[in-house]
Amino acid sequence: MEELIATLAELNIAVKLRGSKLDVYDPDGNLSAPLLSSLKKHKQEIISLLADLDSGAAYTSIPAVDQKPFYALSSAQKRLYFLYTLDPSSLAYNMPQIQHFEGIPDKVKLEKAFNLLIDRHEILRTTFHLQEDEPVQKVHARLDFSVIEYSTTDTLTDRVFHDFVRPFNLERGPLLRAAIVTLPDGTHHLMIDMHHIITDGLSYNIMLRDFMSLYRGQPLPQLRLQYRDFAEWQQGEAQQKEMARQKEFWRSEFSDLPPVLDLPQDHERPQVKTYAGDTFERQLDEALYAQLKSLARRSGSTMYTVLLSAFQIMLSRLGRQRDFVVGTPVAGRQHADLEHMIGFFVNTIPIRMSLDGDLTYLDFLKKLQPKVVDCFANQLFQYEEMVDELKIVRDSGRNPLFDVLFTFENFVEEATAATAATASEGSGGSGLQIAKFDLSLLTSESGGLLQLQFEFSTDLFEQKTIERFTAYYENILRSIVAHPNAKLSSIKFLPDAERQHLLHTLNPSPTAYPTDKTLVDLFEAQVDKNPKNTAIVFEGRSW
Repeated sequence: MEELIATLAELNIAVKLRGSKLDVYDPDGNLSAPLLSSLKKHKQEIISLLADLDSGAAYTSIPAVDQKPFYALSSAQKRLYFLYTLDPSSLAYNMPQIQHFEGIPDKVKLEKAFNLLIDRHEILRTTFHLQEDEPVQKVHARLDFSVIEYSTTDTLTDRVFHDFVRPFNLERGPLLRAAIVTLPDGTHHLMIDMHHIITDGLSYNIMLRDFMSLYRGQPLPQLRLQYRDFAEWQQGEAQQKEMARQKEFWRSEFSDLPPVLDLPQDHERPQVKTYAGDTFERQLDEALYAQLKSLARRSGSTMYTVLLSAFQIMLSRLGRQRDFVVGTPVAGRQHADLEHMIGFFVNTIPIRMSLDGDLTYLDFLKKLQPKVVDCFANQLFQYEEMVDELKIVRDSGRNPLFDVLFTFENFVEEATAATAATASEGSGGSGLQIAKFDLSLLTSESGGLLQLQFEFSTDLFEQKTIERFTAYYENILRSIVAHPNAKLSSIKFLPDAERQHLLHTLNPSPTAYPTDKTLVDLFEAQVDKNPKNTAIVFEGRSW
């Protein structure tokens, strides 16, 4: 039961008691068949447990608020609004996506579908303003929206894409734009760009699903709640009490601050962060992924924790540091009423661990698992508020508290349509070369394979360095499945070729020298051999 509850918490799966029935809320699509089977097996135990917990026995719906000129911002929106005010021209919080279109898109139907989508989800017609020095959001009854058309001889990721992706003005909506691009080969692509303050990754999937239904002319059920209802509810007394409780958890977690993690860089860190970035991807073989899943099951852990632990080991070795913080994004949708809502819910939480080289890997994993569960259980307290609460001195060239990020996704959202024109996800990615952190590792499961994507700051790293980091990470994964009882200090890190280069190529065998001569004798011998060579240069003079 403890393992099951820990796994549910980590995967953001909520269970609620409605009378004598058990409702399962899985916003991220993480409920696998084995996990569902385990839930059914322990159903009565969970029902009994929830019945005994006063806080879990009652389900309280989020109320709809009355219409008014302005509404409160959610905690996540406040954080992003603050970052926007620091640099309104930044593209760091644009969320562009490219969808491939099968067939010839109908622009009239496209615009109609987008306008119906904007009517359906109020957040898509919301703007942001200052009222008495306090940020607020305003929902408009209607905003004009049209689809841009491009026809180009360029590749999609060049001139057209960078002309399309430009800064948003949060006071002017909609904070959504779309364009159809026709390429020389006759293919069509739908480009969508949104500001992060109105959406997140899961919201994009909801939006794409609704858009395709509207494009096909299929009716959608009316939404009872909008994002403004969530924002106002979150700022209410009950939720603020929960926020205060979670604040105490994080204050305890960071009663002292760890030193910043300094990884070996190719370039000097700029004084002001530019967010210039790139990515490097790699796919692990099926056998290794199967071994990792087996390790997670045998250890009573999860794939998230196993992959995170390997990342922490790599960072500890690279930074020569035991105590440091890794950030991880969380969905922030812990209420069942938020399942079909578009908006900005995601938060980033810090996971702090101390790596003792004398611990075995399995012992380290057993320490990490409950730490992850505790951190996820306190995910509603916002990162930016945490930075303020901990009084962290800001550095314009760094992120506060952590500069590395880890993400694990084990679901693929499908968006298909049985029409003459169909949008399919993932044909071109975002195309925007931005890195919010020094180094981010995105791990994702797809078709039984594990994909690795390292996003890195090009101000700090060359791609060849990231390729080496990727090899280090894969080596650690292979080492922990082969020798899970090995000490952390003995886990294999370097590839054989690099180990050979460091130990032997750069450190040749000892050279024989005349042991009966002093250093002065050897210097004099060089003078006799090369009397005209320069020995010393100092302040422009040579001897």
